[in-house]
This record gives sequence, structure tokens and C-alpha cells, in this order.
Amino acid sequence: MKKTILTVLLLNGFLVAAIGQRHLTEHTFEYDSTAKVMAKLDDLRWLAGRWAGEGFGGWLEEIWSPPMGGQMLATFRMMMDGKPVFSEICQLTEDNGSLVYKVKHFNPDLTGWEEKAEYVTFNLVKIGHKAVYFNGFTMVENNGKCDIWIAMKQKDGSYREEYLLYYRDTKDFPKIHIPQDVENIARLKEINRDIWTPFSEAYATGDAEKYLALHTPDLIRATGGDATAVKDFAAYKIGAHGHFDWNKANNRRVEIAFSFFERVAGEATASERGIYRYTAILPDGERQHFYGKFHVFLQKMGGTWKIAVDYDSDEDDTIDEADFAAGLPPAVFTK
Repeated sequence: MKKTILTVLLLNGFLVAAIGQRHLTEHTFEYDSTAKVMAKLDDLRWLAGRWAGEGFGGWLEEIWSPPMGGQMLATFRMMMDGKPVFSEICQLTEDNGSLVYKVKHFNPDLTGWEEKAEYVTFNLVKIGHKAVYFNGFTMVENNGKCDIWIAMKQKDGSYREEYLLYYRDTKDFPKIHIPQDVENIARLKEINRDIWTPFSEAYATGDAEKYLALHTPDLIRATGGDATAVKDFAAYKIGAHGHFDWNKANNRRVEIAFSFFERVAGEATASERGIYRYTAILPDGERQHFYGKFHVFLQKMGGTWKIAVDYDSDEDDTIDEADFAAGLPPAVFTK
């Protein structure tokens, strides 16, 4: 996604003329300079903490400090295909009894979009319990989930609504453990090439044989919480074909993605732990997400990495998007 496109989406979409309060889209409002809304910074204390989720076709993270010294500060970043797209520094302050939201945007190399002394300003339209409506965008929190809607201005002057979804980070996530020596990083790049890229491609195309080819002939496969679910390659092959065939028969497409907490690779063996996100796309376009922890042991055979041991578990359905967002995507090796 190019900077120019993002500039149009973010700046033109957010900055709208103050010609009277009205709905810009179903969930967003336009600022009315004649109707001042009274609020205090403490009204947005619920924002404090780390949030992570999805939007604009990528992964998003936003970390807010609690109110202190008359302001709240945040950092924001967007990742796409494992690479940074842009970042922000955000500030919330009280201004004459109301609230003002200020943002500065940066490229991945930290060069700014705005001039040195400039920033983007959003005025408050209205505020409720764990809900705040600024000029052109809305944030509503509910039980650790934050829904965000943004009014994106179109060429014809109309507005299209963009939806972002955040989850609050409340868990004690494991530390990222990825040795940074040249040899380990080089092997991880090979593993991405041999395992994780074709793994996702096989699910996206419904190719069971391509998927099974990623495993060793003496594979050990286990699923947590099911004492009968320890399988060799022959048994697992039957189940994998059944799963892929069922998706095809029910016209379901699948996307699978991974985030990592541990990636350690020797010359011919490797250990990798993380979170997977399995997304079922139903015929009507509805997307259903399923999550779990995984731990794989890999073996290099004939110059190609293969999965030798594969264990996963949904931990009694307690894994969610926050767990996934806390790890690193395959192409990112340091936090």
C-alpha cells in the first residue's frame, strides 16, 4: 500500500468540513463547531493499555498511556505481509473543557508525513460510556473489544465506512525468543520458504497434497485435549484429505496465518512455537476465526525443511486474536 493512497484514506477521510453535526456514515459523525461537547481526559481512561487487531488489510497495534500531566499518549503501527507500513504518535488533551485528538504520521524509516510543526487534529463530537465520537471516526469498547469506524471520503464527495477491530491485551504473553545470529535468521528464512509460505498457500487453494508434502514420512501429529488424537502420517493423511474435501464440498475457503514466540533453528533441526489463526470464509462472505497454540519440530531433509512433529491446542477455546497479535509474523524476526 503506497503512502499516497494511505494519505488520501487517512487524511482526506478524517478531515471533514465543520458545516453542522450530522452522520457521515452509519457509525461516524461530522464535527459541529457551534455545538461544543464538554468532556474530561478521565472519561477516556478506559483506552489506556495495549490494543491489537486488524484493519486496512493488515495488522494493527496501538498502545495508550494513562492520563498524566493533562494528556494521554499513544504509539500506533500497521504491518502488512510482515512489513511495517506506517506508524503514528497520538495525543489526547483537554482543550477549553472538551477533548482534542492529535496525530502525526511516519513512514517505516521514521520520516514524517506532516511538516515538523504540523499534525492532524480531530475534534470531539460526542462521548458516552466507553464510547467516543471524534470528527470522522468512532471508538466503542465492549468487554475487551474495541470497534472502530472511520469515514473515508470518496472522489465524488460521499463517504465509505472502514471498520477496524482491536482486542485489549490483558494476558501474560510469553517473551519473544528468536536468536538474532546470522545463521539462525538465514535458516528461518529457509523455513518460511519451505514451510510457512506453502502451508498458507495450500490452505488458500485447497491443495491437500501440497499441504501433506510439507511433512516427513514419519510425522507425529497430536492435538491437545484429545487423548486419541495422536497420529502417524498415514492416519493424519486420511484426516487431512477429509478436511480439505469437506471445505470444498461446502464451498468454504480457508486462510491460515501464524505468529511466533519462539524460532530456533540448528543446521538440520528446528523448534518453533506460536499461535495460528484459521479463518473459514463462508459462501456468503462471513469470516469465522479459530485460534490455537502450536509447537512444531522441523527436520531438514535433502536440503528442504519438513514438519516432523506437530502439536496444537485451542487451550479449551481460550486462545484469541490478542494472543495472535502478541507474536511476530513469519517474516519478522525481532520485536
